[in-house]
Amino acid sequence: MFGVISPSPPDDLINFDATASLSEDVMQDYFEGVCPVISMVILKEASNLKLITFAVFQERTENFSYGELDVSNKPPPIQVKHLNNDRINGSAAQKF
Repeated sequence: MFGVISPSPPDDLINFDATASLSEDVMQDYFEGVCPVISMVILKEASNLKLITFAVFQERTENFSYGELDVSNKPPPIQVKHLNNDRINGSAAQKF
């Protein structure tokens, strides 16, 4: 099944219009904007709770078996300066 199959839940929000309120540039707004910030906050909290260390996360990222189409977009290592300013380095495709 394709297309719109039911009303959008955000339609219930005051002043929300699905044709005017959605992001115009998903790649920039999400993959280069809010997603890396949220990912960094989650990673820091997981580290604080001793669920995973940055070293283990980095090792798993480096050793992950990327597919043929994704290997060129392998994310760069997260450095201390990225942890300090809550930013993840890389292109939108690498952050995705």
